[in-house]
Amino acid sequence: MKELIDKIKKIEKLVCDNFEDVEIDDPIEEYNEYMLVEGVTDK
Repeated sequence: MKELIDKIKKIEKLVCDNFEDVEIDDPIEEYNEYMLVEGVTDK
């Protein structure tokens, strides 16, 4: 299971580092906007 989690984290980092190249919105900005939704928590 740890191996899978490590691979997912690697994919997350690649997406965050290269979001413009894959033509998606800034994931950090999207996360911050999502956290403003009432009732949303880090969990």
